[in-house]
Amino acid sequence: MNNNICIPVLGVHRSGTSLITSILKELGVKLGRHLQPASHDNPKGFFENRLFQMKNMQLLTSNDFNIDALDNMLGILAAYQHFKDNNSTYSVEVMPEFTKSNVWAFKDPRTVITFHFWKKVIAQDIRPLIMLRRPEEIIQSLLNRSDFSNPEGAVECVHGLLKCLLDIKQDNDCLTIVHNKLMSNPSESIRRINDFYNLNGNIDKALENIDESLVHCHQPIHIPIDLQKTYNEVATA
Repeated sequence: MNNNICIPVLGVHRSGTSLITSILKELGVKLGRHLQPASHDNPKGFFENRLFQMKNMQLLTSNDFNIDALDNMLGILAAYQHFKDNNSTYSVEVMPEFTKSNVWAFKDPRTVITFHFWKKVIAQDIRPLIMLRRPEEIIQSLLNRSDFSNPEGAVECVHGLLKCLLDIKQDNDCLTIVHNKLMSNPSESIRRINDFYNLNGNIDKALENIDESLVHCHQPIHIPIDLQKTYNEVATA
């Protein structure tokens, strides 16, 4: 491919990846045509290209990984390691959509697990954008949406995906945006994105995507020490 930069947007579910991808779009990054429509639980849109979304689901199910069983950290890590170790030759038909884009991005939370598949497929400069949010906030959001029936499953999900992100950060040129910093000082975070990817986007226009009313205050919950440690490692790696 002749593209310059591909930006996989990576993050745990409910960490603000839709928001940060919408900001990329306003900064001039191409997302493709086949975007998942908005819904009641994400009224501003998911900004997920359905072609990547469907390919990720196909990858997981064809390798006997249950795409809905995210409440098991060991299962998440096993799936991640499978795609990291697999040296098969791949071909994907979704790429021609972006052949004329100098900078393009795609977002689907499953890409945290399948990242190394896409790294092998996309023969160009891959520079992930990692959206990081406090684990206690993610867990509370997952439980409020009834994505998990118990806190233990949510903890397993968040911890497993954070471990994957930590491994990705150690071997790739990534930009990490922290959710609370984005909300408290959006101009600074958006300038960092603009500079890191050599964009020439309209920062003022991108700022219009920040909607503080969508950030809900939750009751503080206890999280395991080892989960907090992993989060801190991802934040500082």
